[in-house]
Amino acid sequence: MQSATLRVSFLVAILGHYPQVHRYAVRLLRELAVANLDSDQIEFLVLVHGEEWRRVLPLAQVASRGVKIVVVPCDEELPAAIFNKGAKIATGEFISFAWPGMDCAAWIASVRRLVDAAVDRPFTRFLAGHPATRNGPVDQLRSWAPTDTSAIPEGFQGGWLEMFDYIPMGCSAVSKDYFIQQGGFSCCPLLQRGFWWEFTIRVGRSAAIDLVDAQPQLGQWSWWDFPLNRDLPISGDIVARRAVRQTGAPAAAQVKADYSHIDSFMRDLPEMARQRLTRLLELWRPEGSGCSIRSESRPSGLGAQKNEPLRIVVLGGLNEPAHNQLCFYNYFALLEGQRVLTWRAILDFAAQYSDVEKADLVIFSRSRIERACRLMDYCVEQQIPTVYMLDDNWFSIAKEWPEYAALFTPGKPSYEHFMYCLSRANQVLTYNPILADDLRPYSRRLEVLPTNIDLTLFHRVEEPPRNRVRVGYAGSLRREESAFIALCDLVQSRDDIDVFLMCPQIPEPLKSLPLGRLTHQPYVFGYSRYARVLADARPDILLAPLSSTRTDASKCPNKYLETTAAGAAGIYSRTALYGAFIRHRDNGILVENNVAQWKSAISELVDDPELRRSILQAAKDDVENHFSTPAVLPKFLAFLTRAAAGETN
Repeated sequence: MQSATLRVSFLVAILGHYPQVHRYAVRLLRELAVANLDSDQIEFLVLVHGEEWRRVLPLAQVASRGVKIVVVPCDEELPAAIFNKGAKIATGEFISFAWPGMDCAAWIASVRRLVDAAVDRPFTRFLAGHPATRNGPVDQLRSWAPTDTSAIPEGFQGGWLEMFDYIPMGCSAVSKDYFIQQGGFSCCPLLQRGFWWEFTIRVGRSAAIDLVDAQPQLGQWSWWDFPLNRDLPISGDIVARRAVRQTGAPAAAQVKADYSHIDSFMRDLPEMARQRLTRLLELWRPEGSGCSIRSESRPSGLGAQKNEPLRIVVLGGLNEPAHNQLCFYNYFALLEGQRVLTWRAILDFAAQYSDVEKADLVIFSRSRIERACRLMDYCVEQQIPTVYMLDDNWFSIAKEWPEYAALFTPGKPSYEHFMYCLSRANQVLTYNPILADDLRPYSRRLEVLPTNIDLTLFHRVEEPPRNRVRVGYAGSLRREESAFIALCDLVQSRDDIDVFLMCPQIPEPLKSLPLGRLTHQPYVFGYSRYARVLADARPDILLAPLSSTRTDASKCPNKYLETTAAGAAGIYSRTALYGAFIRHRDNGILVENNVAQWKSAISELVDDPELRRSILQAAKDDVENHFSTPAVLPKFLAFLTRAAAGETN
């Protein structure tokens, strides 16, 4: 538990191009000299990049007030290395970050507000204030930087961070211990300007980032346009492709440049891009650094292809990150360093033509806005291959679920934009034969792939057996409620069952359960965190109710895969979808959608741990052999190759 007050270390980095930065650095130090520094709960560290900067700064006054002056002799100009040095010697429980051009008083006030909020959140690791729009000149390929406050989502969800750099660094506070455990900021030179974005992506994949009602600190510059002295002039496209990469995460907080994973990244670039990046790094790297960038020959194995590595762009809206994780990112992570592809994800409403003009393949993931139509037109005109992916039935949903009529009825903008992109894409990708039948009349080429799951995301820590059985449900709300009615009846009549729910709200039939018997986790948006939370809950039995509508019949069997990955035995509605994958009483239990059958099946699994074990083992064998990401990867890779070449299966 955290104490009633928390000590915070304020880290101020002084670096950059002297003629432009000096006056802002001096102003920041003067503001710091008159700030209220008398609290024992705050610590200030001024991190000066090299002796040259130390000699030209008025440091005596702030030093006399107890501010620590640290000279960081980093040969390369990497803000990440400078902040890492400060974090390693900081004594606060939380750390925050500032640089020239920021308003010192506003920064201190906002961070104090964040840390005050942390006192009431004993398990929080990362807090940030409201997002802010960018300011200053920005490269046209930096479409991840927010420009319109109305387009910035509330909250910091992991899946959004891979598409949008919108957590305000100048209005954030990170647990010092957690920062160090995560390896600090990456000191990869390719992330000279993108180090903060990469850090937020990395954290967002595994932990919650809390939004606090604090105003952002805009400042004169963000790190995207800060006037550095030795800038590595790489494109925003390269930065984005490196930022989303999973390999190359730092193992420790370093204070010098880390070149260790650049070769792996460069193997995934086309030849011309690789040669240009090699030249830029050789010119930027200080003489005598002892590091060379290898120009490797084409490796054998999976990446030994005739064609160059693919440059892939994934376009989609704010609701699509989980779909993208399952349909694309799982595979992309396995292919890193294999000379197959690089990728980046962009919010379709923010994407520019320049984002896709050099792409070898553009994937439209469930896009249904007007901007996506214009991007599709551009791809068609430029003969850039395109894929449209859909994994929900938008043809039947408005007929069966009236609340969706405003979106998916002919003539409505969302429906018409969806149909426009669908009919013009070179390839249409889906995962269900029923949905494929509905898509086929509007598709130039259509392919159906198996669903996959990354089992490594569901790491379950085994603990001593419980005396009580945990029965649960995870996912979006279901209209078919017989399973929840049955579960409620059982919990009220037995004292050996607890309920775990991970969904937007508690289903109506379960709202009467006492809180001591029910644990409700609001739905976790980022898929990696969703998987971790579900596995950490250690459910024994998971329910997968589904109606017999065409919309539900068109879904993917994700609940079967996730139930198994989380280490639970599953009970499934006897529908066409689950009937194609579940062998009754072998790798799952199939029931009709009535309370009596759900009640009987839940009771049997609660009372028979050996049956639970055998069902789980059979399901594990099936999922690992047929649906794990490595098992499905060859089919996905063959599809990508065909799609980029404009070929059919």
